[in-house]
Amino acid sequence: IDTLLAAWETLGGKVPLKISGTGPLRPMVETAAAKDPSIEYLGFAPDQALDGLIGNARALIFTSGTYEAQPMVILQSYAKGTPVIAGRFGSMADLVEDGVTGWHFSPGDPADLARVASAAFAPTLDLTPFRERARDKYLREFTAGPNHDRMIEIYENTIKRRENEQESR
Repeated sequence: IDTLLAAWETLGGKVPLKISGTGPLRPMVETAAAKDPSIEYLGFAPDQALDGLIGNARALIFTSGTYEAQPMVILQSYAKGTPVIAGRFGSMADLVEDGVTGWHFSPGDPADLARVASAAFAPTLDLTPFRERARDKYLREFTAGPNHDRMIEIYENTIKRRENEQESR
């Protein structure tokens, strides 16, 4: 959150930001929102309200600095057809396709996040293709059918490899 708030300090109120959630960094967010009218702190949002926020957002900004295999909030964003701005590291480097389903910024770099957010929130940018590709990625990769097919493929490959190992003994 510190990278996000530092980036917004440099944007001079040009890009609106809504932050939802609670936790130990809440006072930092509240202070930033009190100083910058472009930042709106929403506090805790129940799932249904969060779905609406994500679905109506121009983009979801994922600034986590930890290695996460498959962050649910990114999948929720794609399910709603909302592009994602995420740090270019770990699984986010693959999960978010830069210029396709969202944009990358250098992790921990507020200036780069500000640059990317400013471009993503440019009023002349047509988000329709980003939204379509995000939703398509969700349908192709993260729904039950494709996941079931992939799991069966993994099992079949594992069985074949095991059979080949046994035959070669």
